[in-house]
Amino acid sequence: MTIASTVVLARLLTPAETGAFSVAAAFINISQFLRDFGVASYILQERDLTAQRLRAAMGLSLSMGVVFFALFFVLSGPVAAFFNEPPLETVITVLSLNFLVVAVASIGTARLSRAMNYRTVSLINFASTVTFSVVSITLATSGYGALSIAWASVLGVVTILLGQIIALRGNALIRPSLRGWRPLIHFGSFASGNGMLTTLTQRCPDLLIGRLMGFADAGLFSRGNSLITLFESALLASVRPVVANGLAALRRRGGDLDASLLQCYGNLTVVAWPFLTVLGLLAHPIILIMFGDQWLPSVPPARWLCVAALFGTITTIGAMAFTSVGAMRTLFSLQCVNVVLVVSLVTVGCFIGLRAVAMGVVVSSALAALLSLHRIRATFGVSITALAKAMGRSLVVTAAASLPPLIVLTSWGFNGPHPWSPTLIAGLGAAAVWTAAVWGIGHPLWPELRRLAPNRRSSAGVKAEQAAREA
Repeated sequence: MTIASTVVLARLLTPAETGAFSVAAAFINISQFLRDFGVASYILQERDLTAQRLRAAMGLSLSMGVVFFALFFVLSGPVAAFFNEPPLETVITVLSLNFLVVAVASIGTARLSRAMNYRTVSLINFASTVTFSVVSITLATSGYGALSIAWASVLGVVTILLGQIIALRGNALIRPSLRGWRPLIHFGSFASGNGMLTTLTQRCPDLLIGRLMGFADAGLFSRGNSLITLFESALLASVRPVVANGLAALRRRGGDLDASLLQCYGNLTVVAWPFLTVLGLLAHPIILIMFGDQWLPSVPPARWLCVAALFGTITTIGAMAFTSVGAMRTLFSLQCVNVVLVVSLVTVGCFIGLRAVAMGVVVSSALAALLSLHRIRATFGVSITALAKAMGRSLVVTAAASLPPLIVLTSWGFNGPHPWSPTLIAGLGAAAVWTAAVWGIGHPLWPELRRLAPNRRSSAGVKAEQAAREA
């Protein structure tokens, strides 16, 4: 549904309108982590989550939400004047409403994730996606421009809160309190800084391009980056809370974190790397088919951003691991270095062109991945050899899966008036070769894939097997 709504909105909104929303959303998303102040992460990793600590979490989250809503409501005008874009004021004002709603909804999401009730989380998120898609397309069709996505974003979060109220049967609205806030402040000072720096790393190109190159270029860069965003929504956004909460639960039980961490690196990279590689190779026809020819200038930066995302997968897994054990100081130091790299390289790239900006993101992502692996080794005691072995098989699978797109690209090309056929052949060929490669090299993901296959055994036999496995 996200892909479908993105395809429709790309034809309803201009690059300048898309860029205006991207810049406004960048400011809001960066500040959301200061507003959260690590409250959600605290709820996930806290060993003894008492009722009073939960009320303190709600109190702190709600207080910060009110403060940031008021701050952005006042600053929307000066920010729009700084970018010399008056319509930006209204977009920021609307998006600032999210501070109030997310302040309450984030607590419910953290509680459901801690309980590993991901079925409910998925249903709520699906309802939110439906709301966002319907509202954004309806308003964009009516000529609301960037405001269509802004209002859709707010109503999508409202849908999440309503879903939590239904799922938690009224217990979603916890009575806020500030008594017992000290542990939250100690944990949140680094956690909120980590989240803000992570988002700043991701969104600062939008801000810098919008200021130094213009909103049209910001829109093109954002559209090229939307391929990565779709991948994030399809896989990492679903996996991230499961991995972080699963590792935290394993730590609370005193389990083997090293083996689980290596499994995360192996299983996530063998999916992410081939997908991103094929996505980069097929960037031209995918953007043409999905978004239309007005967005073709975003193809070169999109390809480089896919390369950056390959390294970004390593950094993301590391961030999950550090969060699960409460190593927020380590994560904070890594993010400080990363944001300096991104800001410096992207600023230089803005004076050259969009392709140079994307290449700067690649260099910063590669350096951040190396630093993350170094700190993983120091924090968890996992050897570089073990990490290389876990991810080495993913490289083999990635190389194999990229062969069909490369063959189609060199034989037929994708620049013709009918890109559907070669794109479909390349994509299906990559999926088939990926499956064969995962099976052929005996990757640890293969047994997990077999579990997903249709099973015709009796329900009694399945329950017996599950009981034996739990025992």
